[in-house]
Amino acid sequence: MIQNSNNIKILDAINKKHLMHARNLITEFVKWHFQRHLDDKELINEYFDSKAFKEELKSLPGNMQSLEEDFCWLYIMINQRVV
Repeated sequence: MIQNSNNIKILDAINKKHLMHARNLITEFVKWHFQRHLDDKELINEYFDSKAFKEELKSLPGNMQSLEEDFCWLYIMINQRVV
């Protein structure tokens, strides 16, 4: 439990190090889906095609930045640690 919400920061991923944190967050999100939704592995595999997913992560920020003016990649820090 986080007792002081002032210790939570959501930051723009504006350089290679930040994008690495965003990649890790996305990767952990997909792993969580596989662990949490055991009956939906086939659907998750379709949505997150392994090869295409890895390529997309490598290409971040990729084409997403140009799609929407307000789009950005983010990462989260709690108590000065990336989560």
